[in-house]
Amino acid sequence: MSYEAILEVPVLVVSGPAGQSFLVVQSAADLVADFGRDGDRAVIRTNGDEWLKTAGVWAATGANFWGTLLAQGAEQVDQARQAAEQAQTIAEELGDLETGVMQAQAAAEASAAQAAAAVGGVIHDTTTAGIAATVDGQFFLVKGDGTNTYALMYKNVATVATLIASYPSKTALDATLATLTATYDQIGYLTPDDIFIWKDAADNIVGRVKKATAGWDIILQALRNVDGLTISEYQQLDPSGSPVYIVDANDNILWKAPPIGAVDGTPAEVVTARGTRTSLDARLSQSLDAYGNPLDQFGAKKLRQHSFRRRKILLGEAAQTIWGLSGDSYTHNNTRFSGAMASRLVARLGDAGGGWTGFGFGTDGVAPYALGGNQPGSINGNVRGAYGVSYVGNWTKSYAVVPSPDICCANTASGADAIYAWSPAAPLVSAVDLFWIGTADGVMQYAWGTYNAGNVADPASYTFGADTNINVQGTVGNCSFAALAGVPVAGPYMLRLRRVSGTCSPAGVNWQSAATGAVVHKLGATGSRLSHWATQCANTSFALALARLGITTVSIMLGPNDQAGSITPDTFGANMGILLDAIRVGAPAADRLVVMPPENQMGYLYPMPLYKAATAPVVAARYAAFLDTQSSFGDATNPAEYGSAGAVPLFNADNLHPEPTTGGRALADAILAFIGDQ
Repeated sequence: MSYEAILEVPVLVVSGPAGQSFLVVQSAADLVADFGRDGDRAVIRTNGDEWLKTAGVWAATGANFWGTLLAQGAEQVDQARQAAEQAQTIAEELGDLETGVMQAQAAAEASAAQAAAAVGGVIHDTTTAGIAATVDGQFFLVKGDGTNTYALMYKNVATVATLIASYPSKTALDATLATLTATYDQIGYLTPDDIFIWKDAADNIVGRVKKATAGWDIILQALRNVDGLTISEYQQLDPSGSPVYIVDANDNILWKAPPIGAVDGTPAEVVTARGTRTSLDARLSQSLDAYGNPLDQFGAKKLRQHSFRRRKILLGEAAQTIWGLSGDSYTHNNTRFSGAMASRLVARLGDAGGGWTGFGFGTDGVAPYALGGNQPGSINGNVRGAYGVSYVGNWTKSYAVVPSPDICCANTASGADAIYAWSPAAPLVSAVDLFWIGTADGVMQYAWGTYNAGNVADPASYTFGADTNINVQGTVGNCSFAALAGVPVAGPYMLRLRRVSGTCSPAGVNWQSAATGAVVHKLGATGSRLSHWATQCANTSFALALARLGITTVSIMLGPNDQAGSITPDTFGANMGILLDAIRVGAPAADRLVVMPPENQMGYLYPMPLYKAATAPVVAARYAAFLDTQSSFGDATNPAEYGSAGAVPLFNADNLHPEPTTGGRALADAILAFIGDQ
């Protein structure tokens, strides 16, 4: 199979006598034996010298194109162009190609005769001289300004000089050619009638490729019959059966035909792949994003640790699945999704312990704090209500700024300030780790309480044993940890932690059990941005602290506070990569899951779908799992629909947080469904 095409490109053609061509070359070296035909003339662009081909040999004539010959040839350039245009115009308007050609030829011959009469004379200095030397109806030439024009053609109309045409000087031509060479820009378009055209920056057509049809062949033949007009057709075939290419003088590909086997320009393989859809994109975009990932989620099977551990537990084998939920207020408030998720996992798989209880708090209360009295606000605490923490004394906070597992801690340098943390009796506690941020001089002491009776969350219900000192120094600013000795063999459990000296910055405790089942560490810091977490990744102790928690699956849900801070999507995606990499360092075998929250009603600069688009490829590149919860809420472009006053009210009236009993349940259900634990 072959392809025929015609490439029309704008060139400078100066026509000579009938049957001859006037060619422009860069240098005499271009005038090889097989270039042109006998009778053709050529001009050397660099110096204007004219050459003539006779008996197959090119030889200099001694004439110079930039001198007298430009005046002799300029008019016929214009006449040939006009004749070609007239041929096409007449053919289109009259519908009679032969008539159009005849009329075009007559016009060309008449114009040529007039031009010959003009150029047969001299180039006059002024129009007055030209009028004096001609009679009514004759043409004459007048010298140009020498800078922009070489000569001007006039017609004597009743002794009045009427301008007919102007001819550029060599200087003007060189400047124009230089500009075209430097700025020519080809843009391809495929028109409905199968014509491929090129346009310049001003939207002017500068080239086209037409299919060779019978009608077009007639037009081509008509144009060839115009004296002095040369039409060239080029076809380059790839012998391997590849498409037809059209190239420029520098072998740059300007256009290529569709490959063999294409249907309407589309490869047959793509036609098959698109099925009943009009395009492959129309089919794939129903379920895949621009990166080839499913629109809402991907990688659930990559949660290998949770998958095999869950199956072992369901088969009655001993195992623990330990989750770490990193996040902001969506995670921090256990009445939203984290508490519901923990309750479901524990109910289905068993209770393997309370996990992390964080000592950080988001808002200061009225100090000094007292049992049964004033307490700080937004305490990080535990994901489950049976585990808790209370403060006594003048504690302050370091929030979302330290490398602890939840990037928070409490601080004191005052007296015997204390923190109490408690756990229910079941499951049995096998070990408790204390985490702290190192200071230069901190020393604390801890003691275990024996439950007597009463409220298990009230330290007054316990009798405390002897205190054990613990150095909470280490590398200043790093997170350290140690196992606490003397854990009671039975509960309920109450831990008292008191300051002895120096500045002390405890971060939290990890309640551990040997029981089979699920552990959920709530590591949310309300108000935190992904950038806060990424910053802590630079401290290697952060990854070590996560590893100490024994996490087998990490979940990350962040974004709304980044929106509030106008963090760009690209920066958000980059920070996600930093956090995922740090988790891989600290817990190399752990599953990693990124959960994107739904768009809220705040109207921030960067909507959540932009964060999703920037995050998904980062997650995919790190062999992690991805879940977008947007579909569980509604259309991200119309968040008011699921706002507090919307048709499906899933958000709180603050327009920022999911309402715990509606949107919170939607979040929990989406995550549990993704991991197969509904």
